[in-house]
Amino acid sequence: RKTPIRGPFPPGPGYWGSCIRLLDPSNNCNSLECVELGRNEAALCCTSVRFHSRGGEPLLAVGTVTGMSLHPLKHTESHVAL
Repeated sequence: RKTPIRGPFPPGPGYWGSCIRLLDPSNNCNSLECVELGRNEAALCCTSVRFHSRGGEPLLAVGTVTGMSLHPLKHTESHVAL
């Protein structure tokens, strides 16, 4: 298997290491693209969206947060990346 199981390593305790990995399910789930997130950013959710202004082209929208802690649950910033 060529696809690494783990994404980027966080720089230390209290930090996040996340990546967005696009897989090809028709080709043994080979990795097509891997974008590592920086700035202590954690990927939380994703969905496919289409915009008429872009000709109906499908885009991946990923919801991320920066500076997240679990106890108590909080974050400093939130983002949506396309």
